[in-house]
Amino acid sequence: MDRVWHYFKELSKIPRPSKKEERVSNWLKEVAEGMGLEVDQDEALNILIRKPASPGYEDHEGVILQGHMDMVCEKTPESDHDFDKDPIELVEEEGFLKAKDTTLGADNGIAVAMALAILEDKSLAHPALEVLVTTDEETGMSGMLDFDAHKLQGSRFINLDSEEEGVLTAGSAGGFTYSLTRSLETTAPQAGSAYRLVLDGLVGGHSGSDIDKPRGNAIILMAQALQAIYGTDLVQLASLTSGRLDNVIPSRSEAVFVTDKSQADIQAVLDGVLADHGDLEGSPAFHLEETAMPEEVWASGLSEDLLRFLTTIPNGVFAHLKNSDLVQTSSNIAIIDQKDGEVEVVISFRSSEEVDLGKLRAKVDEAADQARLASRTFAVYPAWGFMEESALRDTCCRNYKEVTGKDMEVLVIHAGLECGCIYDQRPELEFVSIGPNMYDVHSVKERLDMASAERTFAYVKEILKAL
Repeated sequence: MDRVWHYFKELSKIPRPSKKEERVSNWLKEVAEGMGLEVDQDEALNILIRKPASPGYEDHEGVILQGHMDMVCEKTPESDHDFDKDPIELVEEEGFLKAKDTTLGADNGIAVAMALAILEDKSLAHPALEVLVTTDEETGMSGMLDFDAHKLQGSRFINLDSEEEGVLTAGSAGGFTYSLTRSLETTAPQAGSAYRLVLDGLVGGHSGSDIDKPRGNAIILMAQALQAIYGTDLVQLASLTSGRLDNVIPSRSEAVFVTDKSQADIQAVLDGVLADHGDLEGSPAFHLEETAMPEEVWASGLSEDLLRFLTTIPNGVFAHLKNSDLVQTSSNIAIIDQKDGEVEVVISFRSSEEVDLGKLRAKVDEAADQARLASRTFAVYPAWGFMEESALRDTCCRNYKEVTGKDMEVLVIHAGLECGCIYDQRPELEFVSIGPNMYDVHSVKERLDMASAERTFAYVKEILKAL
């Protein structure tokens, strides 16, 4: 396991935001070539490494280990970390690996580190191995979508991008991201005072795996608060921003507005909004202060339409799997921003059922038409269908029972996994996804259970031996 931690630390030194993976991709290529292994780096900067079978395994079907090299880049408001040039500062605390004021990148750096350690180890027993490390998984899976799956020689595909030990994922949701825009119409502010309002203290999290938890969405709460402040009056908004990534539940939002109401009256309204959401995780709080009067505010029609849109469209769980508490379909209002003369709202949709996605999209489209928002679809990724019979899945479950004495839980998850992109091209392959315990991924509280990572690494090696 020492080599796993070695590679994870080396990986953490290299900035690797989504769509900016050239440095880390080249590093992976150099490391693999240094091991004397065959390496294929494609135009999307995906890395495919091949290692021959160990003695006695030459006639076994090949195995593909897969993870992604990019990471979600979130930081605390106080942090001056630059994800384009600064290394991740690792912190080991009470058995967990964390990062100082940023996301850790164990999603999915721990998979890459495990794969490199396996490639390096000449004593392991295994069939012919391929290690596929992809780009841009976190913002649309464009790396895997651009990858030619027919390059793969193996028939058993093990994705290492799951986040719960003892759980084997055997299917995942598909989805897409929606961008809705409208021209930024402005006017001079009316008489009153200007205020800056910040909402923070929400937990945030993954827009797939955490969408059914009481995390709270900072965009929705801020929109509700602004509507409550003004009541039937027109809203004099000067700015409204929140969120950075479409796959993250926004945990912080900020607005500047003008009103003739007193600060005390506004604070009373804000307290009431929080009281209506007393069951949320974290410590949500509004922070209100007077600020300089803006030169322009949004036109009343734009403010009114946008706030109505944000507070009425579906957000969160839309449908559950039949006879189950598992989420089947959901949406996440992820970003609101203003730039280049436009206001933009970004929403991510997920489902394992195309019919549900259509229904959800129709509801948003209807509200968007009323708010005069133009829409654009991007980051479309396919679902990974559950296979009724799978020898690979059976072997993994049996091996886990032998190693731990516990039964492996098999799930179909409400999050996009890259397996779906390969499944779309090569449905004849067998797929599973496993991984160690990780918590609060896609947030600054992200942490990796180090003991779980060690057990998972040992388990992966046992799977390879059994295959």
